[in-house]
Amino acid sequence: MRTIVIHFEPQDEDIAFVHRLRNFGEDVWGQARKAGWGTVSIDEIDRATTQFSIRDVHAKKLRRLTTWIQREADLRHLRIIMEVL
Repeated sequence: MRTIVIHFEPQDEDIAFVHRLRNFGEDVWGQARKAGWGTVSIDEIDRATTQFSIRDVHAKKLRRLTTWIQREADLRHLRIIMEVL
């Protein structure tokens, strides 16, 4: 099992950044649950200001999940760095 840590790069003093990060996190939480990609703590997302993690990711689902996360972040104009542990 793997863990993906999603790090967010704040964007030009965007005061809505944390709100956008948390909305994105909630969508990741829902999709991960629905697709069985891993576990995400909604409490961690509600407290997040710069990062959150997806845990218990099966190696065979890693590529699909990271591709989906990057695409969703790009659609929302969020700059992210994913770290796989």
